[in-house]
Amino acid sequence: MSDIPNVMCGYIAVIIGKSDNAEITAYDLAEQAETIKNKLLSRLVAWLERVMI
Repeated sequence: MSDIPNVMCGYIAVIIGKSDNAEITAYDLAEQAETIKNKLLSRLVAWLERVMI
């Protein structure tokens, strides 16, 4: 996050989804990571906390 100007502790980071006019899909993220979206998503499951709403 140090390369992003004006970022402070407590800000929300959107990894996959929409924020205002910006959107990043699982496909976009996988392309940047040079992998496929299914592999990326299966690995994210282990890292994310599940929150029931």
